Amino acid sequence: NFDDTNDTNDFIDDEVNDDNRGDEILIPSYPNESSIGLEFELNDDQASYTLTGLGTCTETEIVIDKHKGLPVTKIASYVFYHSCQIVSVTLGESIERIGTYAFSDCDKLVEVINKSSLVLEKGSSSYGSVANYALKIHNGESEIVHQGEYIFYTYENKNYLLGYTGEGVDIVLPDYYNGQTYEIYESAFNSLDIKSVTIGNGATRIGDWCFAYCYDLIRLVIPVSVKSIGSEVFHWSNNVEEIKYRGTEEEWNEISINSYWDENYVTMTYGYTGK
Repeated sequence: NFDDTNDTNDFIDDEVNDDNRGDEILIPSYPNESSIGLEFELNDDQASYTLTGLGTCTETEIVIDKHKGLPVTKIASYVFYHSCQIVSVTLGESIERIGTYAFSDCDKLVEVINKSSLVLEKGSSSYGSVANYALKIHNGESEIVHQGEYIFYTYENKNYLLGYTGEGVDIVLPDYYNGQTYEIYESAFNSLDIKSVTIGNGATRIGDWCFAYCYDLIRLVIPVSVKSIGSEVFHWSNNVEEIKYRGTEEEWNEISINSYWDENYVTMTYGYTGK
């Protein structure tokens, strides 16, 4: 049973009234709409929707609230499974159910804005794992920051680079975020079509699975500011040929490295000063 008390009468009619305006086409506008491109199915009650698919949505901050003015009450299973781009999700007041694995493997989903009555806990696999990867659950405005083509998030005085929204294949990461150092978050560049990455001089960590499934990645430049490298950084990125390190070999050996790459195929360069 679902609560269908929302007053939606003003928004149900999708027909366009020309109102004596000739050939002008009026497109209905609804408040609190969900992210563009998501797919929905009308529920049996004819008064609410279920979110059924990611569709053509490419947004990094997903909003799930209403569709065509009607409340979205359910999120189907597997809808966002392994959606590497998502860093934030807003659950509208009407959300009542979330299917299994709906948000599984969304490694960068650090922020959950919960306006629903669901009781969510960080690190829990309940409710489709929506809060499993969350650093913070709240009901206010999003704290995600877009700086140029990069996405940043600050939590407990630590800055994280979450991802890249540009279309370039040879990318140079910022040296600092608001004048401060930052960590490159896990899966930050997972599955992107990039060929080379020059890491900025203020980055201190390369997170787990950071460049996983980057099949075109060939070259990586790492600054001396990096003090740790997570696990499976190049998972299935089998075309990496060059790692250029700006410090000495001795400094490289002091880095805490949890990843492995075959040095028979990857050329290491120390003391690199190029771009």
